[in-house]
Amino acid sequence: MDEWSTSNRYLTGKRAFELDFLRGFSIFMMIVHHTVFDLRYLFGVKGLEAEGSFWVDSILRPLFLMIFLGVSGISTSFSRNNVARGVRLLIVAIIFSLSTWFLNAYVLPGFGVIYFNVLHVIALTTLFYAFLVRREKTEEDKKKTDAKIVIIACLIIFFGLTLPLVPDLQSLRSYWLLPFGFRPLRLQILDYMPLLPWSGVYLLGTLIGRGLYEDRRSRFDVRPGTIKALSPFLFMGRHALIVYLLHQPVVYGVLTLIQMLFQPFPGR
Repeated sequence: MDEWSTSNRYLTGKRAFELDFLRGFSIFMMIVHHTVFDLRYLFGVKGLEAEGSFWVDSILRPLFLMIFLGVSGISTSFSRNNVARGVRLLIVAIIFSLSTWFLNAYVLPGFGVIYFNVLHVIALTTLFYAFLVRREKTEEDKKKTDAKIVIIACLIIFFGLTLPLVPDLQSLRSYWLLPFGFRPLRLQILDYMPLLPWSGVYLLGTLIGRGLYEDRRSRFDVRPGTIKALSPFLFMGRHALIVYLLHQPVVYGVLTLIQMLFQPFPGR
């Protein structure tokens, strides 16, 4: 789809400008976070200790992940087949994890593996959402499903924030319960995101989509100048999956090339 037709879809409200922007901005902040991570831990750049601070790890990162997952949940309203969408994402997530395992084993030993992250959460929760709405036919069915989603999402968030902190449950930590927040303490893992509580955030996003985007149209009027000014974020929002999968290899490759040519980083 060319740039003109894409802009026209924004202007006519056929594509939700606000969702692409929020998704794209979240991806951009993720790229910034991972770039700083690489510079600090892989290239030994000093003065980047804020990357692992409370404000980044406990405030900013969760905030942008909530935005990204919420928008992903809203996007279920725009999909005509969430089962197919969930299956495709799950296949991609599995391949992604296997790729990081290969890199950790043969290319960057000791770097870590992505066992379970945002891709896995979105894929599995999309399939779960499709299961919840599978028999929905009437408006009354829709209201009942909305109530179920609220209850399930709140329970997932509550238990996801509390259960992993209960001392008596620490013995449950294992690979099998890793998707639910009970990861082995000594497991070297990257970009970890369990289903609990994050799938609850996604499900709350589906509620917003069901309420505000049932007609699959934008809720905002947008001007051509705004589209042009924010086009980089909109582009990343439209191609979020590809950007997410490719950004870390690209960032690491560019930093490695800069190091080979100019040696600006001290190294590990």
